[in-house]
Amino acid sequence: EAGANRSYVSLPVIVKETPHEPDAFTQGLCFDLDGTLYESDGLYRRSQVRRVDVATGRSLKRKANKGEHFGEGLTLVGRSLFQLTWREGIMHEYDVATLALRNSMPQPFRGEGWGLAYDERRKVAYATDGSYHVHVLD
Repeated sequence: EAGANRSYVSLPVIVKETPHEPDAFTQGLCFDLDGTLYESDGLYRRSQVRRVDVATGRSLKRKANKGEHFGEGLTLVGRSLFQLTWREGIMHEYDVATLALRNSMPQPFRGEGWGLAYDERRKVAYATDGSYHVHVLD
């Protein structure tokens, strides 16, 4: 059939803008099933994980990273938030309810930590390192 191999491209449309903390250097974000927003903010000595009120943009709770860790991608898996670090090769696990740090572990792939997303249906995470690689994590 003619045209069957054509790519479909859709451009996003902004439907609403909400307030946001002006000092937040957002590197990753995710929502839980209740619509609660979690953000990973970057910058050395200012990185943190935050629970954010979407309506006001204000932090409801925050947990600072160590000063030498630059926060990047963030995803929710069950009751844990996982956060990549940019060049430090560390992945942090936080309790989603308290934002308490549960564990810090070596990043499960080589290179920088950038994006992180979890596929609930397939039960795998996808991570990017700033290159053309997408790493599948179980």
